[in-house]
Amino acid sequence: FRLVCRSRHLILITLLVFLTLIASQIADWQVNATVQDVFRDLPKEQQEAAINTLFGWLYFFINLIGIVLQFTVTGFVLRRLGVGASILFLPAGLVFTSLGVLAAPILWTAVFSLGSSSVFRHSINRVGMEVLYLPLSPEVRKKVKVFIDVFVDRFGRAVAGVIILAIANFYLIRGLRVTATVIILISGLSILLCLLLRKSYIGLFREKLTRHEVDLSEFKQYVTDPRLIQMLLQAVRGFDFSFQLLPLLKHESAAVREEALRTLPALEKDCSEQALDLVADSSNSVRLAAIDYYCRHSPEKTKERIEKLLEDQNPDIRISAALWTAGAPDTVYAPSPDLIRSFLSSTEHKITGAKVAAAGLASRLPGTESVTLLRGLMQDGDSEVVCAAALAAGSGGLKELVDDLLPMLMQSNPRASARQAFVLMGPGMLPTLAEILNDEQRALSLRREIPWILGRLETPHTFDCLTENLDTGDLQLRYQVLKALNRIKDRNPALIKPDPVIADRIFEETKLYCRILALSQSLGPGTGTEMRLIRKALYERQEQEMEIIFRLLGLLYSQRDIHSAYTALKSPHADRRSSAIEFLDNILRQDLKPVLLPLVEEKSTERLIEHANRTFGINTVPRKDALRLLLQEQDTWLKACALYVIGESAMKDLAEDCRSLLGEREPLVREMAEWARKRCA
Repeated sequence: FRLVCRSRHLILITLLVFLTLIASQIADWQVNATVQDVFRDLPKEQQEAAINTLFGWLYFFINLIGIVLQFTVTGFVLRRLGVGASILFLPAGLVFTSLGVLAAPILWTAVFSLGSSSVFRHSINRVGMEVLYLPLSPEVRKKVKVFIDVFVDRFGRAVAGVIILAIANFYLIRGLRVTATVIILISGLSILLCLLLRKSYIGLFREKLTRHEVDLSEFKQYVTDPRLIQMLLQAVRGFDFSFQLLPLLKHESAAVREEALRTLPALEKDCSEQALDLVADSSNSVRLAAIDYYCRHSPEKTKERIEKLLEDQNPDIRISAALWTAGAPDTVYAPSPDLIRSFLSSTEHKITGAKVAAAGLASRLPGTESVTLLRGLMQDGDSEVVCAAALAAGSGGLKELVDDLLPMLMQSNPRASARQAFVLMGPGMLPTLAEILNDEQRALSLRREIPWILGRLETPHTFDCLTENLDTGDLQLRYQVLKALNRIKDRNPALIKPDPVIADRIFEETKLYCRILALSQSLGPGTGTEMRLIRKALYERQEQEMEIIFRLLGLLYSQRDIHSAYTALKSPHADRRSSAIEFLDNILRQDLKPVLLPLVEEKSTERLIEHANRTFGINTVPRKDALRLLLQEQDTWLKACALYVIGESAMKDLAEDCRSLLGEREPLVREMAEWARKRCA
């Protein structure tokens, strides 16, 4: 209800479905009642035979005509008249046939009324209604269609039943003219809604296009409406719409001008002159789209046109041309060092844009010159320039700049560009990345970034490199390694090999889960802030361990099935959890069942501790011992929380343990250790 009420378009769709359904139901009842009245004087057997024959032929012709319309008329209506006309057929047909019933209230006019309703509802109207949903996002579309198909459909039938009762028994005089009048009134309102829907459909589409929210994968469905041909998103071949498209190159909206330029390749005629007029447009995206068409349309002239644009007096055109060239690896063009230096020496107002353009072109220079220029740009104070230089190094495959790229992985601004640069360098970077990942002397913040890159290289050696690090002590690094493996399996399952390391790791993660559970129980009661904090931290750690276990299971079994089971176990619905447990019981290996199933089946913490004791020899310990064990964890946050509890409780027996952490690498642990030591003293 909230979703529908927030959108005028959805309100109109819901009302239209509601009203047309009521009118169709009344038309259906109108025929049934008339048939009973017409054949009431016949003997019972003849009456049944006559009624069955009538309805048999009626439904035969309704479905036959519906099929013919679907194959012959529906497509034509959508292409030539648009979605507004397609949804008008049903209410308009009901109005015209009901006028016939008013003029001649007999059985056959009532049959024609029902026939028009059934034929149009399941052919032209149905397709038109589906098109009305297209400007909505897939998520909204799915929810609204279920709501309308289930709730609105049933509610409409209920309201139709009330109206039929009123016509038949209570307030109105029974007769075909009464039902026809009611159908005309309801269908008239439906026609008004159709006219409003056509406007809201166009308006919603235009709004989403302006905000760049249109799903380009569905462009063929959008262009069925002639009004929307003016806002084509991509090439629709076989239809000359230049007389509609070309005026849009001068549209006031930059988004429309850009999409019109992107659509130009669909036209058979050469529009290079029109595109050239827009290379000086105020919008950068429009300039790039114009340059793209201008330089690509005639491949034999590409080099000449690029050089022409790069020598233009307008700095915006030069920068956009350089950016386009840098982003077109299939275009053969070698810039001169002097051209790139002219961008770097620019003193105009768009210095950043000039440097970004220079970085993009620098990757096309010979090795030494390219490395020198890009290394200098990587030291620039502008993060946009640094990111562009990193991407250029990656696209150029310049391994000499690897040492310059690595520090960027530990910085928030250029991190995404540095990651992409390593991916662009390709599988050849695997030995270097594997060495960094395995080197425990390297900063953890750097090592945690490597799995993301490896997960996008997708080679057989990548799997081996990642599985070697499944036993790393750092939880976050282990989690990143697993995410990379899960991604590889999702995209290229053939690269994931059956490996005993995965099963062994499942046992180890289950053991860690039980250990954290036992430590949480060992801390005992307490309502202070410090106890709430450490219990929350331990609970979150348990949840992380459980997710890791299921990610590992996803490497052994179908990832989709395992993810569904994991989601169901998190559900508050007991039946979903039961189904998930039964599913795991059916697919898990015999050696995994007794270890894993109690973790998801058992709700009693005491019994889980008993299971941990039987399986792994893990049990609860005194509170001080539990805190001492937490100080030995590699999880920085757990250590900090344990130190907070020690400091708040002034546990002098653990002062020496706090002192031993004063030399930790993590600042948070060092500071908390110093604070806790002073409190204990």
